[in-house]
Amino acid sequence: MNKLEKKQYLSDLIETVKTKSGFVLTEYQGLKVEEMTALRRELRPIGCRYTVVKNAITSIAFKETNLSDLSGMLTGPIGMVVLDGDPVPALKKLIKFAKDHDKLKIRSGYVFNKMVTGKEIDAISKLPTREAAIAQLLSALQSPVSSMMNTLQAPIINFMYLLEELKKKQG
Repeated sequence: MNKLEKKQYLSDLIETVKTKSGFVLTEYQGLKVEEMTALRRELRPIGCRYTVVKNAITSIAFKETNLSDLSGMLTGPIGMVVLDGDPVPALKKLIKFAKDHDKLKIRSGYVFNKMVTGKEIDAISKLPTREAAIAQLLSALQSPVSSMMNTLQAPIINFMYLLEELKKKQG
């Protein structure tokens, strides 16, 4: 890679780190090409991508984006999962893939504007997706309203049943 390509790589990496919703650093040594391709194929439909990074240039990008604490993770062959949009679905897929392929190790990352460890990434992957969380919230908000409506309607319904019974007895 010549100097111009390195500058472009650095520029692209800085832009990625600044604009995407996060990233995860992984150790991929020992994974076969087919396995890495399978991981990329799983992540692509949800708008994420997996790339192998150049450690020295990535370290410079981290320093320029105030993430220099992550530079210590850049030893050996490192891959980066670039997260776009809601990170939870991608983290779920990544954790599942790592469990199925023990050669893929999750080191650390940057998610929800915070540096996270591998254990924290695992915990985040267990969160519901954004859509599921909204559905749970709406359900929780709807429950008291439904209970109140049932409580308010109960006397009227009971009165109607009483009238029906009286009508049957008279008729």
